[in-house]
Amino acid sequence: MTVLVIEKQAHLRQLIEMELCDAHFECVGVASSDEANDVLMFDHVDVVILGVGWPSQEDLHTLCWLKSYFPDLPIVLFAGEEDLQPRSIVRLADVWVEKSSRIDLLLVEIHDLCQKIPQKRLTS
Repeated sequence: MTVLVIEKQAHLRQLIEMELCDAHFECVGVASSDEANDVLMFDHVDVVILGVGWPSQEDLHTLCWLKSYFPDLPIVLFAGEEDLQPRSIVRLADVWVEKSSRIDLLLVEIHDLCQKIPQKRLTS
């Protein structure tokens, strides 16, 4: 399983990457949608974790871009409280995990999401 982590905060991105690697996921971390584009164009990715602060135009653009060009790619939004987020961003996520949660909850959600991915997609 390969997970792409898109998170602007370097310390948080590195923590997520380390935890994913410890949980036996392959992981690629990037800070921007431009870097994510480079990864997605040349590498196979099974799941994306998109770190979102208060949804900025860039965050919304990245989420919409992912859903437009990679509609079958599961996206985990790692953000603030769901109730405080615009419904438009919440609807586009496959899974929502609050940034204030323990990192192991993020891993559980990723593992559960990966169980739902058809095997055909995992081997392509």
